[in-house]
This record gives sequence, C-alpha cells and structure tokens, in this order.
Amino acid sequence: MRRVRNYRADDRDQIKAAGAFSEAIQYRTRLFLPTHKARGKVEALVAMRA
Repeated sequence: MRRVRNYRADDRDQIKAAGAFSEAIQYRTRLFLPTHKARGKVEALVAMRA
C-alpha cells in the first residue's frame, strides 16, 4: 500500500472517491492507495485537478 501524503483536507473526499481508503492512526486520518492501482489513481487525481 502507498500512503497519500501532503494532501489538502479539502481534497480528502476526491481522493477517497478515486479509490483511496482511510485509517485513523494516532488520532490523524491517513489515506492509502492499493499499490497495484496507485499509478492510475494518482494520474486520475492529477487530471481532476487540471
């Protein structure tokens, strides 16, 4: 799994809609992408922001 880092809180819902899942670790929400799908999901997120 790949952790999604340095995202804005406003983007959390879009990232989760693209296939990420969240976990609360040490009272902070962390987002993760499955490794085998990470590249395509990141490309989709970048395209949404453009």
